[in-house]
Amino acid sequence: MSRRYKVSASLVFLLGASVAMAQQDAPLPVPDILKDLGLTERQINSKPIQRFLYNYRLRANPDGSFPEAPGVRVLPQIAAATAAATPFPYVLNSRWTQIGPQPITGGQIGNALTTRPMSGRVSALAVHPTNNNRWLVGTASGGVWETKDGGVNFVALTDAAPTMAVGAVAYAPSNPNIIYVGTGEATFSAVSFGGEGVLKSTDGGVNWKQLAVGTFIKGTAFAELRVDPSNPNILVAATSLGIFGRPTTRPPGFGARGLWRSTDGGVNWVRTLTSDGISIAPHPANFAQQLAGLGFGTDVTTALQRSADGGQTWATVPGPWTSLSGSTDRTEVVLAPSNPNRAYVAVSNSATAGMFGLWTTANVWDPVPTWTQISLALTDNGTGTLGPCAFDKAFNQASQQCWYNMTLTVKPTDENMLFFGGIPVWRYERLSNVWTEVSQTALPADRNNGIHVDQHASAWAGSRLIIGNDGGVWSTTTDGTGPWAVHNNTLATAQYYEGSVSPDTTVMLGGSQDNGSHKRTGSNAWPLVFGGDGAGNIASTNNNIGVSSQNQGVARSTNGGTTFVGVKGNYGGVPPFIGKMRECPSSPGTVVLNGSRVNRTTDFFGGPAGSLWSNGGFIFTPATPGSAIAFGNNCNTIGAAHENGEIRISTTGGLFPADFVERDVGNQVPNRPISSIAFDPNNNNGVCVGITGFTGGAPANLYCTANFTAAVPAWTNRSVPVDVSINAVVFDPVTSNRMYAGSDFGVWVSPDAGATWAHWGPGVGMPNVPVFDLVARGGKLVAFTHGRGAFMLSNFDINNDAAVNCSDVSIVKAAMGKKIGDVGFNVQADLNSDNVINIRDLSMITRQLPAGTSCP
Repeated sequence: MSRRYKVSASLVFLLGASVAMAQQDAPLPVPDILKDLGLTERQINSKPIQRFLYNYRLRANPDGSFPEAPGVRVLPQIAAATAAATPFPYVLNSRWTQIGPQPITGGQIGNALTTRPMSGRVSALAVHPTNNNRWLVGTASGGVWETKDGGVNFVALTDAAPTMAVGAVAYAPSNPNIIYVGTGEATFSAVSFGGEGVLKSTDGGVNWKQLAVGTFIKGTAFAELRVDPSNPNILVAATSLGIFGRPTTRPPGFGARGLWRSTDGGVNWVRTLTSDGISIAPHPANFAQQLAGLGFGTDVTTALQRSADGGQTWATVPGPWTSLSGSTDRTEVVLAPSNPNRAYVAVSNSATAGMFGLWTTANVWDPVPTWTQISLALTDNGTGTLGPCAFDKAFNQASQQCWYNMTLTVKPTDENMLFFGGIPVWRYERLSNVWTEVSQTALPADRNNGIHVDQHASAWAGSRLIIGNDGGVWSTTTDGTGPWAVHNNTLATAQYYEGSVSPDTTVMLGGSQDNGSHKRTGSNAWPLVFGGDGAGNIASTNNNIGVSSQNQGVARSTNGGTTFVGVKGNYGGVPPFIGKMRECPSSPGTVVLNGSRVNRTTDFFGGPAGSLWSNGGFIFTPATPGSAIAFGNNCNTIGAAHENGEIRISTTGGLFPADFVERDVGNQVPNRPISSIAFDPNNNNGVCVGITGFTGGAPANLYCTANFTAAVPAWTNRSVPVDVSINAVVFDPVTSNRMYAGSDFGVWVSPDAGATWAHWGPGVGMPNVPVFDLVARGGKLVAFTHGRGAFMLSNFDINNDAAVNCSDVSIVKAAMGKKIGDVGFNVQADLNSDNVINIRDLSMITRQLPAGTSCP
């Protein structure tokens, strides 16, 4: 029997209340999942929380609920659908090619732009136990990457895995060919996708097996994995909540959250503590002794746990937190490798999203350790209640997000040197009680020697400290006193929200999470052109481009992005956190923005910056921001949709509520968030909508009507055959009835207007990555992914002789075994864009050969 879990008991009331406020645009209601944490208005308005809400609203039902996660996992559903589908002739010889950014050049450090190369968010790090040049990097939704040359070159290991969301990675110390990956990212942020169990490789990352999917149900996210140094089959894990993508929230009694233990190599697990797990610190010489930090609303009195039997049982460690009141979202604990009796513990405060405090002890294994509090006042505004994770030194202001960015590590050779990664990275020298901001994000430091903000992971490779943050991977061999090395040049992990392509396809723009907006003009290195959270954008011509940041911070450039002018000006209504921009193809400069009102201009690039926009009042009930917007086949037809399922289309060019007629009069389309609107270029009255969220059963993610102007339009379920969120829908502008859909698992293609679908996945070069936007223009199709950058549809004809034959196979064979950076590596032979040429590439090309073909 299907069940539905409520996230917000008051959400329906709040939505209803805003209906009564018919005279003004309504602020977005705050779900109870945040209210229950006691967050202040300022915290709720912070960027990480607003990212959370943006994606929460795109995947929750209107009453705030999520369906129970289906028992069948997505990849088996895709495999079953593919097996049942009739092969599409044009799918043959179609291949996705990664086009960057690799890297994002001139990224933002502190408040300085155009600094250093960046990549997407890094969530986990691990160093090979016997080779300091070999690291694993887990990314937010771009999978696991490995380097064997100290961070110069990276290879993607898990593009074909069931999920690209990574929370923890670990080599087995006694057999490092065994690698474990905890899927799902426990940062509690926007698009912190939940996972699909545990991934395990026994051959150093070449092949992977998915384990424990029945235990770690959808929505579970891993925060930590630790493997017994003497037995690769014994491991412990800390898990918490993955918010979206494969969503579940925190309904009572539901759960794979807590502390876990496996003794058979990750196949079976026993939960040993039910509170959300954040960090685990085993004694380096005695795996039986372990410390664990708890979080995500855990009572602060139980924040730190201790085990004497390898994680089978736990008890609260006596300490200052036991006399505090409130809850914690993140408790990080770390042991000093040179003296495992020395521990440091950082405890966040759920109510303030700042800190309860930081403590250290030199006798952590004693029955009652002696704790000393370390003042954090020098790392924030002098109060000590914010600390490194809630105070942005570059901007000299509070930014309460200790629930999001916090990592601790101790120098292996010095128990008295602690590194606290929060927004920046701070070094603490205990004997002198000195704090130093070493990430060099703030003046007078040279930001060209620094690193990105928002730290999530740390590891040591000998004397090299490696840091993973929202801008990628960085390291220092000087304890942060000199320039940091940057390791992002070969990572392709940008998390795009929106993208656009110029009419001649020479310019592409992408708006990314926390890394601004980027521009491609041919090279796979995409320069940053605009800061903030990159959102909607338009590439009108090579010189005329428009970009936006969070909350519709809109800007235009008429010189290709050399300079920008802010044009938000008289924008009206409540903006979405991540907004959309659309330009009418037949009238360059005619642009619309979504929100609680539709804002439009007919002279985006030349009109007065302060008074550019026209709008006619809110159009949705409640009067909160819309989730999708698009032009029809003329500039007077504008479609706008809402996260509650409303679909409104104006055919007159009017912007008033009366102009935007509800087109789902019969309520045939599910009342779930509409992510995308696509008008049929061959039918002026045809339109399709993509839907996010889940049914828990039969797919209901894409609906179309052939006559939206009818009194009661007839909508048809044209869903892809898997219960996944559809984030983008687009018609092919040339081939009638061909449609494309971007999902949380790659791209789907239909030759018959959605009657049948085929999945374009790893077999044709597209990782199992969320695709947030699709653009078909100038004969090209570009996918903007949330975790693996951008991909362009190409073909398997490597040598451009108009045929896929044994000559193409020979090119792949000649480069077999080569990875990026090796002599003989041929990017043309890297068919799946993972930076290594192996059996996967050979399999891809041979499947494209005519039947019966055998190559030498």
